[in-house]
Amino acid sequence: VAPELPADFRDVDEPVHEEDAEDVKKRKLQQQEERRQAEERKKSKALQRGLPRPLTLDLLPHGRPAHEQPKLSLRERAEDMLKEEMLTVLAHDASKYPIVIKEGKKAKHAALAAAAAAPPIEELDASALEAAAAMLRAETEFVVGAMGHASTPPDDYYATWETVRKDLMWVPGKRKADRVASSTPGERIEATKHAFEAARGEMEREAKRAAKIEQKVGILVNGLQQRDARLREQADRAWAALQQELVNLACFQALYEREKLAAPDRIEQMLHLVSVQQQREKALQERYGSLMADHMELSNALSKIGQ
Repeated sequence: VAPELPADFRDVDEPVHEEDAEDVKKRKLQQQEERRQAEERKKSKALQRGLPRPLTLDLLPHGRPAHEQPKLSLRERAEDMLKEEMLTVLAHDASKYPIVIKEGKKAKHAALAAAAAAPPIEELDASALEAAAAMLRAETEFVVGAMGHASTPPDDYYATWETVRKDLMWVPGKRKADRVASSTPGERIEATKHAFEAARGEMEREAKRAAKIEQKVGILVNGLQQRDARLREQADRAWAALQQELVNLACFQALYEREKLAAPDRIEQMLHLVSVQQQREKALQERYGSLMADHMELSNALSKIGQ
């Protein structure tokens, strides 16, 4: 019986594949992409979907105090646990992935420093996250079915959300959102001014950002714009020359058609002129021959008389 070969045995003649610089670069890029995708899957759904996040956590609901915990029911305890977990996740996201309002190097450095100082959070493996997502989907389907919303189209949800959104407004004096119907005229004016200032500030930031981007784009495409202007000028000249040549072609085609119609008559006239000229030449030749004969006769007669 032949002995078994070790697992790391390799034939001497088997070629060894050595990684070159390009292979090493591709392998590192692939590893970085895999780590990025794994990190992306561990983020909260708000970050994965790019949903809006609160700018501050102070106004969010917190759990009840510790001295009230023994008096709470199981449902209330579960609600407090969900609130605490939600606050923990939001605090972690706000610290590690802060919302950058002002752009610039200082804002980027501040965001990087905040991400480095993010509070630790319990790391869960992919199987636990998938199991939790499956439980949430099952509970959502159960609640939707129990409330009789299984056949409700998404447009109805959007319409309801829009109605509720219009009935709420942010009151700066109260530092919270309140219903429009229960607000005083002064609070409505204050809320409208706050919304106007926020919209104007956002517009100014976007205008500055657009101006910077436009300046960068102008620097990048300046050469292309100049080349485009030259090519457009050449194209205009070529188009004008083409139009002139088309006019000349149309003129020559019209002249050709007219000449083609008049050619038979002209040929017939030329042939008639040639025939007339030939007859005239023949008559002149005959006259020349008779005159030469007369000249010879007279010359002979003169020579005889002289003898």
